[in-house]
Amino acid sequence: MPMFDVTSGAQVSAQWQSFVQPIARLFQCVPIAKGRAVLVMLASEEARSAVCAAVHALEGECVELVVDAAPAEVEQAILRQQPVVVVCAPEIFGWVSKIAFVARSSAIYTCGENGEGTLLARAAHFVE
Repeated sequence: MPMFDVTSGAQVSAQWQSFVQPIARLFQCVPIAKGRAVLVMLASEEARSAVCAAVHALEGECVELVVDAAPAEVEQAILRQQPVVVVCAPEIFGWVSKIAFVARSSAIYTCGENGEGTLLARAAHFVE
């Protein structure tokens, strides 16, 4: 697997840059096929950039929504994009996960502004 760069133009710390490859490896296990969507609802610009870089490395599509999007807007986006994976802030996991699982998303991860949550915890198993 090639090395990944965060290309969104966001200022990303070396720490978040180091998470891109493990996140991509985690997403390969789902798996994310070429062209499939990942829905990202994170407050941290660095976290969003790292997740999207991992998705783009797998030739997937990164669909971003703001954390405070209305449930109806989230439901429409999930039904329209049919994301394989949803990554959201921990505080909205409850209602977002219900919508995503009903729409048959394969995995839902959480990631807080400081990296707390299931995404980096699970990706840590893929660090070389």
